[in-house]
Amino acid sequence: QRVETLAPQGNCYPLGVLFLLNDPAAEPSAAISITPMPGSRSLMSIVQRCFLLDRHDVELSQQLVQAAGELLATGLRVYELAYPRDYAQLDDVLDAVQEFVSSTDVTEEAGVAK
Repeated sequence: QRVETLAPQGNCYPLGVLFLLNDPAAEPSAAISITPMPGSRSLMSIVQRCFLLDRHDVELSQQLVQAAGELLATGLRVYELAYPRDYAQLDDVLDAVQEFVSSTDVTEEAGVAK
């Protein structure tokens, strides 16, 4: 279900909030949580989650960091989504994310014009 909170720009909607999944191996979670990520951690988390065909390509890596920085400079809010990796709880995870988006003015927080 898409939450209609942002005005379309052409055929695209601006990204107002980004949820990054926690690493269950490094930080297993027994409960669902949505936690804001500070800017520097957001930048590195976005870069780490991108797939590079050649991780030794310095120019491409620099472009990726620049693009992630530009994305964050738009006011994008980044949150870490932690949840138990139990398929039986996926409906609860979806409900938690929908409740969060519905109860948070992501357009205002992200500085996106309505």
